[in-house]
Amino acid sequence: MEGDFSPFCKLGNGSSVYVGKTYYVTWDTNFFTEKNATVLIQANFLNVSDGGAQAFQSPKTVNGHGYIPWTIDKEILRGKSWNKVTLFIVPLVPIANELTSFQGPTVKVTNRPAEYYRQPPPKAPKSQSLYSALPRNFGFIVICLCG
Repeated sequence: MEGDFSPFCKLGNGSSVYVGKTYYVTWDTNFFTEKNATVLIQANFLNVSDGGAQAFQSPKTVNGHGYIPWTIDKEILRGKSWNKVTLFIVPLVPIANELTSFQGPTVKVTNRPAEYYRQPPPKAPKSQSLYSALPRNFGFIVICLCG
């Protein structure tokens, strides 16, 4: 994968993620040349003025897996209605002459929007209704066409 957020594939930059849901953070497994490389995925707060930079860190993961499940904790909000975090992938054995972490997308962590009432779809007519309605409608159409 090439681009600003290489080696990350998903989550997309600027996307919203909801507290309590599980998302899959994915990356290009060919980005690191070491066959059995081990990586960490970190999420750091975009604005660190409210304390502590790190919002999340995954367990050690074999690079070859290419993804980790990330369940969004309410603590990331820090009492706000939303908060932004930037994802990083950190190889545990740094590549020679390379950065020790690679920045990924920035995502907005927020609560899931409220579910609004949706009217159920109308029910199809039952057979008794069809027996009387179809002949009447057909007769009306014939009268209109024939005059």
